[in-house]
Amino acid sequence: MQRILTSFFSLILIVFFNLTGEAKSKRVYRDDIGHLTDSTIFLINSEPKERNTVEVCFSFPGKNEGVFAQKRKLSLIWNYQSDDNFYSATFGQESENMDDMVDTRYVQLIIQQIHSGKSKELAKLRLKDNVGLGPEENVAMISLTDQTAEIGVGHRKPTVIWRGELANDLTSPIAIRADGNVSVSEIVEEHNVDIKRELITDLSETIIAASASKDKHVGIWLPLDRNMDDAFAKAGGRYRLGLIEDPQKTGDYLIIYLSGAEVNSTGWKEGMIKGRLKATPFKNHFDLVWYDSKMEKIDRDCHADISEESILTLHFPLMKSSMRFYKE
Repeated sequence: MQRILTSFFSLILIVFFNLTGEAKSKRVYRDDIGHLTDSTIFLINSEPKERNTVEVCFSFPGKNEGVFAQKRKLSLIWNYQSDDNFYSATFGQESENMDDMVDTRYVQLIIQQIHSGKSKELAKLRLKDNVGLGPEENVAMISLTDQTAEIGVGHRKPTVIWRGELANDLTSPIAIRADGNVSVSEIVEEHNVDIKRELITDLSETIIAASASKDKHVGIWLPLDRNMDDAFAKAGGRYRLGLIEDPQKTGDYLIIYLSGAEVNSTGWKEGMIKGRLKATPFKNHFDLVWYDSKMEKIDRDCHADISEESILTLHFPLMKSSMRFYKE
């Protein structure tokens, strides 16, 4: 088996939001690969995710007969740790005999685990239905959770044909390897990002209250009033918030949810990040990042200010809305 040659590339993200407030689907398209020849590319994405799915539209161009065709393969690789430790699903074209008059071709799929350089075959399948043969295009698919792996293939749309119970590292990149010359017209990567996990911290009301010191902004903030245009926004609750210095950037603050959610109340837990105040050149004036009741990120033209009377105002001008809080 060839050693893995890596190449890295940037991808354009198109984001699709659902309404559940926890998992967001992000889809990545890549259509400028063209051809891969005896090489491997890694799809790099370090975001926390619940499921990672990759589809690859591929074909074997030109002559597709005999030994020449059998040397060309496309592999999807996951749980990659090194060239001697990974899983792979390899697609290739085979023939039951070499007589052109009765030649019966099929797509062969071999799924294996490579551990310490030794190969263990998990499945070997002959596929004749719903697959493109000769120079026709197929779509190979892999879909991973932290406990399962699904492999599929199809002429225009992949069908799941193998499912395994495997412990998968979703932070490890999925790779695409070509043996010989393989045409790749498009790669689509889709993953469900666990937004809720990104917002969880170890902070609590007790910790924030104990952190109040010379910084008069740090502490507990209670709802005062709000001015909202119902045509653009609706309040998700009467939030009790904590404000604490952001350990990653001096001058910034984390807005921590403590209680009071009325919309998605089971999703919000004490200690989750509700927003961020990002320092500007102006005293007590901040750029605002806010996560609404459905955990959607809002930051376009948003800002916040803290008055000398310890009034925190969050401004959402595009939604014609604002909320005010006072310090406990």
